[in-house]
Amino acid sequence: MRSSLLLSFLFSWGTTAQILATPQSTKFNSSFALSQSIVRQTNFTNEDALNLNNIINYEKSQYAGGPTNEDEFYTLPAEFPDTRHLRPGAVIKVEDFTDIANYTLSPNLALSRFLYTTKNLNGTSIPASAFILWPFSPRSFPTLNPPNAAPVVIWNHMTSGFFGPAAPSKHRSLWAGDSAPFALALDGYAVVAPDYAGLGVTRDFQGNFIPHQYIALPASANDAIYAFKAARSIYSDKLSDTFVVMGQSQGGGVAWATSELLGNNASLAAGHLGTVAVSPTTSVFNASDTYIGPFIGVGIASVFPTFQLEDWLTPFGVNRTKAFETVQGGLASAFGFFTGNIAKPNLAKTWYAKAYAKLVNMGNKRITKPMLVIQGTADAFVAYNVTSQTVAEACWNFPTSKISYLVSNGTGHVPTLDASRRIWLRWIEERFLGTDLPPTECGHQQILNSYLPIGQYQATWNSFPQWAGDAQYSYEVPLQL
Repeated sequence: MRSSLLLSFLFSWGTTAQILATPQSTKFNSSFALSQSIVRQTNFTNEDALNLNNIINYEKSQYAGGPTNEDEFYTLPAEFPDTRHLRPGAVIKVEDFTDIANYTLSPNLALSRFLYTTKNLNGTSIPASAFILWPFSPRSFPTLNPPNAAPVVIWNHMTSGFFGPAAPSKHRSLWAGDSAPFALALDGYAVVAPDYAGLGVTRDFQGNFIPHQYIALPASANDAIYAFKAARSIYSDKLSDTFVVMGQSQGGGVAWATSELLGNNASLAAGHLGTVAVSPTTSVFNASDTYIGPFIGVGIASVFPTFQLEDWLTPFGVNRTKAFETVQGGLASAFGFFTGNIAKPNLAKTWYAKAYAKLVNMGNKRITKPMLVIQGTADAFVAYNVTSQTVAEACWNFPTSKISYLVSNGTGHVPTLDASRRIWLRWIEERFLGTDLPPTECGHQQILNSYLPIGQYQATWNSFPQWAGDAQYSYEVPLQL
């Protein structure tokens, strides 16, 4: 009887809605193609160009409703005062309810976006963008202020790209999707997330270009804390005045830098409960020169005006970098552009590399709140031994720091977030509850092992959401009406 009723319901629902199983287009939502001049400039083969066209069209298809330069939200209001005369954390523009039709959010989440002022690595005031991901039912903790506010986690994203279009607030899945922002919001936290300066908003009020100062971790730490300050000034009745900082990869380094910033600036630190740094980029030139050199080279001239890309990269690398900048490629296409003889020998030993590392490497400043560092041993982008060394040096420099170190055996770069989700969610909950940490030495290491042999687990994602198309394609997500 029950089966008959269910079949009857499904038949009548399908008939009423007139659901048609029409074949869906598998084309990208973009028709980009590398110009022949760029193909010649970069010495790409025809096969290289074809592959890169597919990658770039995929990247462009992930923009929610089109690129940032076609979205009025990222344009600064003409009547707004010069940001040079505004304190960091000032609100420039607010979009209370972002149209999420073109996003691939989890059900029962809502999105807001806003523009605000922050500071770059040189201390110059600049505009930037950020988003807030709202939970359906916020967590409740006894000490929240206001009492009915949503507890806040500041999320700092992994590398999404190097130019304006790479803003996570414009990405269909907010770039990290279920790995962190969706998981946090679904667990009842309001997620406040900066895009990092130079991603999203690309011009200041004078029309000057805003570069993304890649891996300039203290600069992005400014973005994180001032995004929170701005968000609180907009939604003081909805967002708690206490917060946890979290990030992964580039964002893990930003989270660590934010903890150092707050540990040395009491006026900014009010409300900070702790930090989670996952797969953190903490020692910038302990990665591959092939990738790090061009990535940093795009923005380093904004830090050192005398810097010339030609002093850093080979002529081949310079051509590839300039072509990459021309097409405004994202992270995926970067790996197609930067292959071969890119960087000059001993790049990490140059004056610029040493000076930049001194500005941006982590572990040399105190932190005053608890920090959980999580690192996978099979991470191909942030080496386990580098993170271990940074933790050891930070604890040597500041032995009273409350740094806990979780090592996830056998997990890779971003998947370490997924493997350790239960642990970092509980750790965040305990910070809002005011739970005391167990008495351990700074850098105390715990090991997270897989329940089954590690080889039996899926190492990374092997399925991806497709473009949803029109209403008749709702058969792909049955029973969602």
